[in-house]
Formats: sequence, structure tokens, C-alpha cells
Amino acid sequence: MQLIKCNNYQSWAYKSDEACILVDPWLSELQEIPGARWLLYREKTSDHYFLRYNLIDKVTHLVVTAHFSDHLDPESLKYFDKGIKIFTTKHASYALSKLGFTNIIVVKAGDKFDINNMTLEIEEAGKPYNTTSFAYYLHSNGKTVFHEPHTINKNFVSKHPIEVLISTTDLVKVFGMVMVSMSYNKLRKIIDNNHVEYIAPTGSKPSHSKGLLSRVLYIKEENQNVIFDDNRVCSNSYDSFVI
Repeated sequence: MQLIKCNNYQSWAYKSDEACILVDPWLSELQEIPGARWLLYREKTSDHYFLRYNLIDKVTHLVVTAHFSDHLDPESLKYFDKGIKIFTTKHASYALSKLGFTNIIVVKAGDKFDINNMTLEIEEAGKPYNTTSFAYYLHSNGKTVFHEPHTINKNFVSKHPIEVLISTTDLVKVFGMVMVSMSYNKLRKIIDNNHVEYIAPTGSKPSHSKGLLSRVLYIKEENQNVIFDDNRVCSNSYDSFVI
């Protein structure tokens, strides 16, 4: 199984000989709250991996981890057939149905889905996203990736040995109080407690988001020149890692 960081934000893909799973695709020029760009938006700085290499027709499944505009981008979803299988939340399923998609699987913690030689296992998201999003394990050939798009609870204990952990590493707090993206220092404790082999950063450079809501965010981005780990993979757009 090949893990691919598809852009410099939070879109990921998993490729095997039989299937290709794309997570939270952002292929449009601009990511914004529909009809309210002034509230929050982010401009892309590079093409999505699957556009750059003309691989859209290779995608067999989609995972949309939340209904928020930085996970569910209507313009990006126009690239895909309406019958493609999508694993998502109940909230997001409503928006996807309105967009015309017909093969929507609403997931809950504990669900498992076999996707050719890969298995998708749903896990509850960390707070405060535990009711609006989800995390997941992806298993293949005895190896496991765990992806939490936002925050991991500090007492998290993995159900499986983790080969690669995909997690935020830049701290973001709303009004300086509610953490919506993790700092690397907090993540480091979770890595050590769960014997994680590799870390892949996601949700990178939150300071690139603009608009009114961005003004109420406390952001502390990690310094890549100071923090360096030999166990870090897929730090940059188009990086890949074979598991």
C-alpha cells in the first residue's frame, strides 16, 4: 500500500494494485465556506497530486471525514462519478446527497469495511470533533495507518500497532481556548505512549487560512528547522511512503 500526501494541507490517498482511496479531496482553486467566503477561505498553492498526474479516473473510493468546507469541497467533488462509494458522516451525507451522489455509506465508530486488500476501520474522533467527524485505521498486509484529522485525546490508546500516524502538528485554538489542531509537543506524548513508527503531518500551515474567522484563531506553527525527526514521513506535497 502506498500512502500519498496529495497537497500541502490535508488531502491524502492510499493506493494498492486493486483500489485507490482518496481522503478529503481538495482539487479546486479555492476552499471556502459555501456562500460565505468572507468568513473563511484558503487558496491552493499547488495542484492536487491527482490532477497533476491525471489520476482522477483511478480513484475507486472516497473518504470524507467531516461536513466542514475544508473536508467536503463541492467544487472538488464535481470531478467524481456520482456513483462512487463515499464513506462519511451523517452530517456530510446530507450535503453529498444534494450534490447528487448515490453511493454514500454513513459510518460510525467500530465499523469495518473491506476495500479489496485494505480494511477501513472507523474510530471515534478526538474532542471537540467526536460528534461531527471521525478518525480511522486503514489496514493492509499486516500494517496499519491511523488518521485523525483534528485532535487526538490525550489518553488515546490505539487498538492496533501503528505504522504511520497522520495527525495535525500545528497548534490552533479558537479564541485561545478550544483546541482544534494539535501541537507537536502534545502529539509527541501520544506517539511515545502508542509506540508509533512514523508520523505524517496533516492540516499544515493553518495560517494560510484567511477571512473573519481566522482572526479569532490562536495559531502556533511548528518550526520545521528546529523540530526534526527521523521517523517523519510525507511532510511535503506529493511525498509518498510505501507501507
